[in-house]
Amino acid sequence: MALLRFYSIVSWSLLVTAILAFALIILAFTLYFYYDFRFYLLILNKLENYQKTDNNESSENILSNLIEEYSLVYAKEELSKEYNEQIYNKQMEIEVLQSRINPHFLYNTLDSIRGEALLQGAHEIAYMTEALASLFRYGVNIKGNFVTLADEVENVDNYMKLQKFRFENRFIYKLEMDDEEVLKCVVPKLTLQPLVENAITHGLESINANGCITIRVLKTDSTLIINVLDNGIGIETKKLAEIQASMHEGLQSRYAEYAKGKNTGIALNNINDRIKISFGTQYGLDIYSVLSAGTNVEVTLPIIYKMPQQ
Repeated sequence: MALLRFYSIVSWSLLVTAILAFALIILAFTLYFYYDFRFYLLILNKLENYQKTDNNESSENILSNLIEEYSLVYAKEELSKEYNEQIYNKQMEIEVLQSRINPHFLYNTLDSIRGEALLQGAHEIAYMTEALASLFRYGVNIKGNFVTLADEVENVDNYMKLQKFRFENRFIYKLEMDDEEVLKCVVPKLTLQPLVENAITHGLESINANGCITIRVLKTDSTLIINVLDNGIGIETKKLAEIQASMHEGLQSRYAEYAKGKNTGIALNNINDRIKISFGTQYGLDIYSVLSAGTNVEVTLPIIYKMPQQ
C-alpha cells in the first residue's frame, strides 16, 4: 500500500511538471509570434531553470513570477515606444513650422536689403546681410544630415562674420589644420557652429577684449579629431561635472530631465547623440574646462570621405 501511494505521488508530480512545461512552451511560442524574440528567450530560460530545480516551488508561484517579469519587460518596451513616438511627433511639429517659412521669400528679401545697402554705400550692412543669407541657406537648403568639413567651416565663417560685428571684434577666430585634405571628410551637419556659439555665449561674451576661438583639426589613421577651444571664463567644476554626466546619460533619461525644465547642455547632447547614433558609441564629444582659463570641446569622428546613405 505504501509503495502504491509513493508511486501515485511520483506520478502526480511528473504529470504536474509535464503540464506546466507544456503550458510554458505554448506560452513561449505565442509570445514569440506576437511580441518579440527576447520574450521567447526569457521564457525558455525560466523553463530550463525550473527543470533543473528540485521542483519544490509551487507551479502557482512559478507562473506568477514569470508573468511579473514578462510584464516588466513589456512595460519597458511600451515606454520606449511611447518615447519614440513623442520624439517623432516633436520632429513633425518642427518640420511643419519650417514648411510655413518660404525660404525663397526670405532669400530674396535679404538680397534686396543687401543690394540697397550697396547702393547707399553701407558696405558693412551688405556684408552682414550676405553672411546671414548664407547661414539660412545652409540650414534650410542642404539636404541630408551629412556634409563635408569644408561646408561646416564655411558655415562657421559666415556665423563669425556676424558675431565679430556684433561684439565689435572683441575676439578673434582661428582655424588650424595640418592637412587641408581633412576638409573633404564627411561630418554630421551643424556640428561646429553650435559649439562655436556655445563658446561665445558661455565663454567669451562677458569678457571685454582679447578673446579667441580656435578650431583645431587633427587626423590619425582612422579618426578625425576636432577641438573647439576658447580662452573665456571657463566652467565651474560642479557645473562641468553636471554637463559631462548629462552627456553620458541615455536619451530617455535626458528627455525626462528636459520635461522637468532642466536643459543642461542641450546643444552638446544633441551633437553627441547624433554622432553616436550615426557612427557608434566610441565617437562623440568630450568637454574639458578650467575656470578663468577656457574650455575645450573635443569632437571625435571616423574618417569618412563618402556620404553615408540617408
